Amino acid sequence: MNEISFECKIITPMFMYGGDGKTLELRPSEFKGMLRFWWRALHPELSIKELKEKENEIFGSTDRKSSFRIKIKIIKELKDNNLNLQNPKTKGINYLFYSMFLGNNKNKKHFKQGTKFEITFIFQKERYIQDILYTFWLLTYLGALGSRNRRGAGNFRIINIRDRKNLISKTNLNFLLNEEREFQDNLRKLLPERQDERSYVNLGNFQLFVYRNSFSSWEKALDDIGKSFQSFRNKKEPDYSTVKNFILNGKPGEVKRPAFGLPLMFRYRSLNGKSAILEGSNKERQRSASPLFIKILQFNNYFKPVLIFFEKELLPEGDKIRISSKNQQKSKLLNVPDLSIVSKFLNQLIQEEKITEVRLDGN
Repeated sequence: MNEISFECKIITPMFMYGGDGKTLELRPSEFKGMLRFWWRALHPELSIKELKEKENEIFGSTDRKSSFRIKIKIIKELKDNNLNLQNPKTKGINYLFYSMFLGNNKNKKHFKQGTKFEITFIFQKERYIQDILYTFWLLTYLGALGSRNRRGAGNFRIINIRDRKNLISKTNLNFLLNEEREFQDNLRKLLPERQDERSYVNLGNFQLFVYRNSFSSWEKALDDIGKSFQSFRNKKEPDYSTVKNFILNGKPGEVKRPAFGLPLMFRYRSLNGKSAILEGSNKERQRSASPLFIKILQFNNYFKPVLIFFEKELLPEGDKIRISSKNQQKSKLLNVPDLSIVSKFLNQLIQEEKITEVRLDGN
């Protein structure tokens, strides 16, 4: 039997729960779902039909078995209450993880930094081993797991590998990275040719930015980027006035911030807590995940924030953004913004000399 095991350590809080939505659990199904995501991202050259057919061959479907199995074993478990992450000294982290401190989430726990687990891949079909290992590398070094995984939560690193048949040698990749340069060099080996596919997240159409500074802890790294993100979005025009005017008089206007993801809630202290929500107008597409990933990487004994910007359509052509409020009887439709506000945020960080764009084409 072909199999390989990776011992991993969680480096930022991971919010992953079982089928009941409450019990903290490392779920093989979530790992597999994210592997599907990164496999699709790796193949923008395929048509949608080809993509689905090949994906089902590898990962399985309702009428086809998967080409591999996953087993997960927790080696060292560290848990804590979500509310204990809130700290007046780390307002950036509070902002990025805000939804985990609301409603039922505030009573849940999370896997703390330092939790260790082992994930074992058992391959039934040898021809797909390379595909699966490629996607696991991408999940480790570009992705994350659980809630708020695009806002710095759920990051982990590989600390040991058990590979009796030397399966990794077929990938030409290093899975145990110690330096930032190794990360960039290995990523270049995986990237497909540049594509203009914008209907889903893919590696043929993205930009990569790395922090100039290193940090001694994940808290300092994530809090720094979180504060910059919060400062940029706070009371940002035209959204701040547009939404406020809608709550007061029901008039629509222009918005930009939904480009960071939907749904989007606005609440105004100046209006005694009155609020409005922005979401997709189509009931089947009310949500749209952020095209901007905030990632924390650990190299040796230092941490680095990484920003990954995928140039993806916010909503399909023809869809609108619906704005609604309890203070207005009727909702209104707004135009879908482009992604320019995301680029503006990244350019501001470049001008502040906080981040550098990594040119992965070798130029």
